Amino acid sequence: MRNRRLYYYFTAYFYIIFIFIGCAVVPIQMGRVTQSEAYRQTFIPLKESYRNNDEQEVYALYDQNKKIDDAFTKLLGQKNWQNIKDLYGLKSIRDELLSSEVSANGLLTFSITINPMDHSEFYIDGQGRFFIIRDRTDEIMLSGDFDIPLQKHFIHDLENGYVVMDVDLYTTRVPERITYVHQVGLKYVIHIDTTLSKFKILAIDYDAKHNVYLIDDSEQDVFEYGELIGEMKLRGVNGAKYIDLRGMAFLRNDYFKKARKANKK
Repeated sequence: MRNRRLYYYFTAYFYIIFIFIGCAVVPIQMGRVTQSEAYRQTFIPLKESYRNNDEQEVYALYDQNKKIDDAFTKLLGQKNWQNIKDLYGLKSIRDELLSSEVSANGLLTFSITINPMDHSEFYIDGQGRFFIIRDRTDEIMLSGDFDIPLQKHFIHDLENGYVVMDVDLYTTRVPERITYVHQVGLKYVIHIDTTLSKFKILAIDYDAKHNVYLIDDSEQDVFEYGELIGEMKLRGVNGAKYIDLRGMAFLRNDYFKKARKANKK
């Protein structure tokens, strides 16, 4: 008799839980996801094709060095870039850049938050750290931090297959040298895997190379004015971290109403 009574209790308990889940009553604002990623970014500075005769080849080499010089002065700051050149020499850096033997390796953590007032929008913010490394010697040439400032996007951006993410990069240390404060704005074009988009399931595309643009003005159009400086590859596996939007209908959006009621008390 006692065992039968326990059986009924447990059956009733699981039945109530089943009804609760089936009704999808979510008592807290659940539209936020945080994930961490590791990445490797190679630089594509500016390859100049060599000409047929010696005079044109010398000009091409000069032009190539100038492009690298200009880009990395913007990226790292003049004094920090001069420190790097003094330590390693421009020729060595140029040759290693062109053969993708200099890379930025790092870790980042970011959050995606559905706008609680408008579920067609979401916010991204986060932070991370990077190390620029000479692959052939494993030397850390420079390290720094970056901030992903809070920025608004639209759900349909994800469904279109990419999102443009603003990043503020901070140079913090050049080994064996005084390091000078420097901040620069970058834009990352992050590709989205839309294979399951008709089911409202999306993910970052881990097979894609995500372009990195050096930006003077954060408001400018990245595709028209940005200077392509690198390609980032995330070290993950497609399908491991889905952005599942199927539960959007159950998110709360009554926060302003609750705030007004609270203020009246």
